[in-house]
Amino acid sequence: MRTEHLDSALNCANTLGLVQVVGDNWLEPGPHHDKLERLRQDAALSFHFVGMNIAGEDPLDLSYLKRILSLIHRYQPSRVSDHLSVQVHQGFYFHDLLPFPRTEASLARIIERVDGIQETLGRRILVENLSAYHQFPESDVEECDFLSAMHQATNCGILLDLNNLKINHLNGGTSPTHFIRRIPVHAVEEIHIAGGVQSGRFWIDDHGSYPSIDTINLAKKPMFASTPIFYERDENLIPWHQFYEECLNLNSAILGKVESPLPGRDSQNELHI
Repeated sequence: MRTEHLDSALNCANTLGLVQVVGDNWLEPGPHHDKLERLRQDAALSFHFVGMNIAGEDPLDLSYLKRILSLIHRYQPSRVSDHLSVQVHQGFYFHDLLPFPRTEASLARIIERVDGIQETLGRRILVENLSAYHQFPESDVEECDFLSAMHQATNCGILLDLNNLKINHLNGGTSPTHFIRRIPVHAVEEIHIAGGVQSGRFWIDDHGSYPSIDTINLAKKPMFASTPIFYERDENLIPWHQFYEECLNLNSAILGKVESPLPGRDSQNELHI
């Protein structure tokens, strides 16, 4: 849920079911919280963060985590998540989700970090797979196996981004099907879908368009039938009524109610945004 859409969304909040918001946008106090409080009266919330620095080497930012904890206490979200990425290095904030070498040593470090995050927050978190545009030659653990080992060691959940799987396939030839087969599907508690764009020789996960048929087909797999699926739209923002209509159509496409995944009208009300 983009903050730009929040005013319009409040008019149909009782049809939304479950809404995911970027938690970092709500860490500061202010009158904008009144709108999120109103939304929470009719829809459950999921908080998605971009600053836990799960794969970083800097010490965990306990001040940041305690602000998240205050937000959790206030809104009681159903789930809390962040990315398997580096966001801070040597005190410098990149405002991006950067890859890292996946090795046994980095796995041990990240397991310790996830344990620390979950202990500080007093709850499990979900960790999202990454769209990566650089492969480190020293990486010797596949991302699917890395996430699986993290889950086994820390009991963290998995936020499975299906468009990231497609992007990594287009850029590096990795197999989405292989990835899904290798992870513990029971640990997948949320799914992201979005559109991407080609830029030069790379495909970019820009969240700027309607999901592709390949991404939608991944979401239709039977093992995800009861998993909340969120449609991310962060670039090329469209008016709320059009975004809402696309969400309705995506529900229908994933549930097999329509043959074509093109945006259109449908009466399905169980939206995850």
